[in-house]
Amino acid sequence: MPFPEYSFRSKDWGPYLLDIRQVIEKGMQTIITTSEEQSRVAKASVEEMQLTVGNLRDDLNWALMLVVDKLDEQTDSVKHMVEQLEQIQHTLDSPLVTQARELFKIGQDRLNRGLYEKALHAFLQSEEKDDVYFPLHLQLGRLYLLGRNEQEDVTDFGKSEERFLLAVRYAMAYQDALPRWQQCVGEARFYASQAAYLQAKKEQKSGRQVQARTHLGRALNHAGNALEVWPELKEGMYLRARILSLMERLPEAIDEMERLVDRDRRYFGRAKNNEDFDSLRTELANLPQQIRIAPGPISRQVRDLSQTIFTALASAQNASLEGSDLAKLQMIEQQVAKAHSDSDRMDIDVENFLRQTHAIKQSLVQLVTMALHLRIQSLQEASRLNYVRIAEIEQNKKEYAGKGLGCLLWLLLWFVVPPLAKELFSILGGRNTVNTSLYGLTVGLCFVGGPLLFAFSKRVGALIRNPRLDREIVFHQQTIANRDHYIAGWAAWLQGWQTGLKAPSPPPLLGRS
Repeated sequence: MPFPEYSFRSKDWGPYLLDIRQVIEKGMQTIITTSEEQSRVAKASVEEMQLTVGNLRDDLNWALMLVVDKLDEQTDSVKHMVEQLEQIQHTLDSPLVTQARELFKIGQDRLNRGLYEKALHAFLQSEEKDDVYFPLHLQLGRLYLLGRNEQEDVTDFGKSEERFLLAVRYAMAYQDALPRWQQCVGEARFYASQAAYLQAKKEQKSGRQVQARTHLGRALNHAGNALEVWPELKEGMYLRARILSLMERLPEAIDEMERLVDRDRRYFGRAKNNEDFDSLRTELANLPQQIRIAPGPISRQVRDLSQTIFTALASAQNASLEGSDLAKLQMIEQQVAKAHSDSDRMDIDVENFLRQTHAIKQSLVQLVTMALHLRIQSLQEASRLNYVRIAEIEQNKKEYAGKGLGCLLWLLLWFVVPPLAKELFSILGGRNTVNTSLYGLTVGLCFVGGPLLFAFSKRVGALIRNPRLDREIVFHQQTIANRDHYIAGWAAWLQGWQTGLKAPSPPPLLGRS
């Protein structure tokens, strides 16, 4: 222990907690001053000492729950619950309830200002008006647990436990209406466990081991109930492991620590500096090696997800990303490499680390998917332009095919047939009146037959192949077919990549034409 003179066996319980906190603060300042004066060689050792003292101070802040700053955070939480309850109970307002709420608000204000005795007085007056208001019991429990500073001390761990249990009882009545009732009930049960734990430590210091075990049994039960309602409460798991260790239920304690460290490895460092785990020093020392050999379910998820991302990155190289997309891919590669190197550290929140790894995976999927979708859309747009050109060529063929032949025949009909007919009639002989009539009839037939002959010529011309236009149509059709092949191949690759984040047989590179 860094401060053996401040054990439970050598100091009275009253000033113990406040004194040890002051000693830690003074020791921290001394270490910082010393670190500025020492050489570069000794700096690493000093930083390690700073970390050790910091871990011990953090453990006291959380485990013993005697840091006054925590009251501000908890007051904000209660304020949120009070606002929700006021919305639920606005139809039940009465002069008595109104007085109770006003006294409660006065107590809150005095609590925020560190006037613990005045806050306690206001809260107890509020209870006389309305004794089933669970935020009131929650605040009374916290005040009895945490209400100590250099001027005042209203702590009473037995009363604190009772108040937290009353808060649980009355909060359960609102489980169908209060959105965060599970967190509220879980938190109250956790603090009840803290209060029972501190009572056990006090009895242990006095040598009353039987009474200490009784308190520890209640503390263990409260902590288990808290985790049933609020499984995300990692502090509850940590407290359970400490209680089990104090009760010498060592296999259960180490199992609880393994599950906890699988979720958040930072608790390993805290446990190393906590005297509650003195009986588990060997097992705790083996935890890092145990994690590497047989990782827990969350650590396995991190490992498997990292491997999946590595495989996805290898496959994503085949997507031929360019420009900013390639820069983003390289940045993701750096993030994955760093995450992989950090995954074995013993100072990470594994659950948060898993969420960050999922975010990296999602970024990779979005990047590759968006890049390929844009590439495919570009090819589809190019194919659409090819279809437009083919339609234009077909239209031109229909519009101009046979026009030259039709015009030629029409001209022959007009300028060749009538003179020939006139010459023919004069050779055959006959009266001039008859010849004139026949000539007029011939001209009339030419006038009527010209358009018909022109239309017929266009139909005939449409049947005649145009090699140049036909070649252009074939070229565009082949280009479209090639693009369709690329599009189908990359769409199938992307679908397979999104499913398993791997695609062993990528299609050819996407064309740009």
